[in-house]
Amino acid sequence: IFLGRLERVMPDLDAAFEDIGIERAGFLRAEDLSGVDGWPPLGAPVLVVGAGIMGAEHARLIREEARGATLAAVCDADANRARAAAGGGKAFTDPMALIGSDEVDAIVIASPDSTHADLAIACIAAGKPVLCEKPLGTTGADCLRVVEAEARSGKPLVHVGYMRRFDPAYGEMRDKGSDGTLGKPLLLHN
Repeated sequence: IFLGRLERVMPDLDAAFEDIGIERAGFLRAEDLSGVDGWPPLGAPVLVVGAGIMGAEHARLIREEARGATLAAVCDADANRARAAAGGGKAFTDPMALIGSDEVDAIVIASPDSTHADLAIACIAAGKPVLCEKPLGTTGADCLRVVEAEARSGKPLVHVGYMRRFDPAYGEMRDKGSDGTLGKPLLLHN
C-alpha cells in the first residue's frame, strides 16, 4: 500500500536498517511479494475502514498511487463520508459485513481508536492481512487480545501503522530538536 511513499524515502530506510544492524539486499516490491505465503495477490482489493482524515488519505493513496492494490470499498459509520472517501467506488457502513467477504483481500483500519482491537481480531479470524492505524487497542488488554489472536492464527497478519520514523520531515524535526538548533523542545505538534 505504501510502496510509492516508501520508495521516495529509500535513503532514510537504508539508514534505519543500518542503525539496527541489518544489511538489506534490496527493496521488495509488491510484485516480489505477490502470492508469497500470506501476502495477497498483486492488485489485491483493499477495504478501508474509517473515512476520517487518515482513512480518506489511505483510500486516496490506494486509489491513485498504489501499484499493488485496488480500493475495494470504504466503510464508515457516516455513509456520506464513506462515499466521499471512496471517490465513486463502493461505500458501506458495516465493516463486519465486508471483512469476511471474498471481495476483500486486505484491510486498513483507520476507524475510531476504540474499534481497532475488535476489527483487527475480525480480520485475523477471516485470515486477512490488516494495517491498523495506531493504537492497536485502547488498553493493554485489548492489544494482548489482538496479539494472542494473531499468534493462534499462525500467520503474521497485523501491522501497525507507525511509519513516521521514515518520514523525512519528522527526521528533520528530530535532528533539529536533538542538535540544539532550536533550543530545548517543549512541545511538538503536527
